[in-house]
Amino acid sequence: MSPDASGGGRALALLGQILERRPDKDDAALAACVRELCVYRDALILNQRAAPTDLAARRLSHVNAILAVVLAVQFPIDAVPWDELEKANVWLAELWSAPMAKAV
Repeated sequence: MSPDASGGGRALALLGQILERRPDKDDAALAACVRELCVYRDALILNQRAAPTDLAARRLSHVNAILAVVLAVQFPIDAVPWDELEKANVWLAELWSAPMAKAV
């Protein structure tokens, strides 16, 4: 799996599907979303290493937070935190729509 900024867009599409279906337990879309977020995060890491900026560091921090929420939905300890996933979806949509988000 190579770093690819378009993983952010694919993760966003998967989050939409997950929120629409709200599966009762771990399913393939959640696993795929985690993979795509990791691909996007890897691209952000490479970008931060190549040209460190505060903006790049904030983007990376936000993707890590989104990834944590998706993992909490994939492996919930108690009730599935759907409200948190909806927030993470908004965060990723905002991040993805920001200038330069796709061209890390």
